[in-house]
Amino acid sequence: MDPSTIADLVRRSGGIARGRDLGRQGVARKALCRAVAGESLVRIRDDVYAVPGVDPAVYAAAEHGGELCCASALRPPVLRAPRGSGAYDPPAPSR
Repeated sequence: MDPSTIADLVRRSGGIARGRDLGRQGVARKALCRAVAGESLVRIRDDVYAVPGVDPAVYAAAEHGGELCCASALRPPVLRAPRGSGAYDPPAPSR
């Protein structure tokens, strides 16, 4: 399997994946090594791989063998629509 296909698999699983889980999807260890050497993946620790640019909080948690809790996972910035776009108009101030 080529490195870009492996990176797509990891991206679809949230940007991070275990090697053994990728192995179940047909990714050989040798292919993981090639993906890391070609910088399509980053090896965080034994059997844990990520795509470059994965969220720093996810990277840090995986680096130490953990996972994000609900509060941390919900912390990414909220996208805001421009005022007057109709997507979101804040309520008028009460008097």
